[in-house]
Amino acid sequence: MTSLTFMAFLAELGDSFQIGLNMADLRENPTVSDLEKLILSKPKMGAEYLSKDRYPMFPTQIFLYDDMLRMNSPENVLLSLLEMDKGIDINRLKQAVANAIKIHPILFTRIERGAGSEAFMLPAREKCEIPEIPVIEVTEEEMPALRERLAHELADPHTYPLFEFRIYRTESRLLLFHKVPHVISDGESLNII
Repeated sequence: MTSLTFMAFLAELGDSFQIGLNMADLRENPTVSDLEKLILSKPKMGAEYLSKDRYPMFPTQIFLYDDMLRMNSPENVLLSLLEMDKGIDINRLKQAVANAIKIHPILFTRIERGAGSEAFMLPAREKCEIPEIPVIEVTEEEMPALRERLAHELADPHTYPLFEFRIYRTESRLLLFHKVPHVISDGESLNII
């Protein structure tokens, strides 16, 4: 379970039972029986209870988001450049990427800053339009400089969606590049995508 799905689980429980839950509650009540006792013991909350439309960010996610705002650290971005055979049909590759994006709506998460140090993740609730994946022609001679530039690309937290996919085509190969901010995904999540 990734941190984002964990927060979604917390929010779903909180929404279903109209109670406030936090990470410590789940850590300290690891069995279903313990969790049931906890849920039954918590007072019901009014309209201010945690809604599954907004998930509070973990302190680590807030740090990563703040780092993105300063736009000075490539460590807050998960980058990948996958090399493929030139014979791959680009339209089928684009469709495969679009299909992967469709089944992972967490990629369309927005970030909202609250008062003080609060920050919230707002998952997409409506059908999201998948951006066109550009195909960029480059020469083999340009590849070393391109790899170096891509390895240091930053994510802009003011763009939507936060993720980006591109296809680079040389005379002999295709390269699929993707950039996903660490604040909405982690290494495990990217392996799934």
